[in-house]
Amino acid sequence: MKKHNPKHLSQILSSFSKNNNIIKYTTHNWDFGSGERTFNTIEEFTEEVKAEWLKHSSIINQLRPSLVKKYEAFLFDTNHTKWGRWGIEFGWSSNELKEEDRDPHYKVLPQKYRRVINNRSMDRFKDVIELFKQEIALPYTAREFRILTREIIKGVTKNYKIKFENIEYEQIETDVEGYVNGLKLMVGNFQKVSEEAEVEIETKKTNNPGEIEIYLSLKAEKNKKQIKDHNYDETSKIYKEIKRELTSVCDWEVEVNEELGQVTHKMKFYRY
Repeated sequence: MKKHNPKHLSQILSSFSKNNNIIKYTTHNWDFGSGERTFNTIEEFTEEVKAEWLKHSSIINQLRPSLVKKYEAFLFDTNHTKWGRWGIEFGWSSNELKEEDRDPHYKVLPQKYRRVINNRSMDRFKDVIELFKQEIALPYTAREFRILTREIIKGVTKNYKIKFENIEYEQIETDVEGYVNGLKLMVGNFQKVSEEAEVEIETKKTNNPGEIEIYLSLKAEKNKKQIKDHNYDETSKIYKEIKRELTSVCDWEVEVNEELGQVTHKMKFYRY
């Protein structure tokens, strides 16, 4: 199997949200009394999850090893190993959760694990689950996608103008951390040429309903001549770094236009 295969990774992650897949219930409520699946104990539940997970983990590990570490820390780790962009130390196998005899989603977290993230309190296990969902799927709506992308760019540079054009968007299941780090590298490398970046984000749906393209255009109006200093040769350090972050996350290509003083990154994501 080839290591870079974003279609296959998206297909596997999407399968985890199907009603007949036990892994769905690690990120969805246990709807007691509603006719959906229920479980006697958390131990019983996690054992079933592990059996299903092992059917897919070796393939995911070939495509995106860091995602396996994240999933297994969230699902099976008993030592409060940190996972994800915010270093969360709580998950399905945390001993404190096993004491819960109701739907564990509403378990109040011990004080030492509570946090405030993105101006929201992480007080209950359902808040932990919501943060994990943000690790495995880009936002559900165009508005949330704009917020995420704006926050990523703001974290790299304060001197920017950003425009969102023609945002047609649907949820994309992938390793979000790869998108975040890849975008940071793209904008950060551009900053070396122009400290005042004009950033334009556009999404397009292709003729294939399962594909979404995201275009990131970076313009250097005051330093067009320096755009030639952008080295995206396949042997360059920045090319290798971006490629590593986007491996099995999305297909990626980059175009440098010296005449316009513009660098355009095209990312193609897949959804099922």
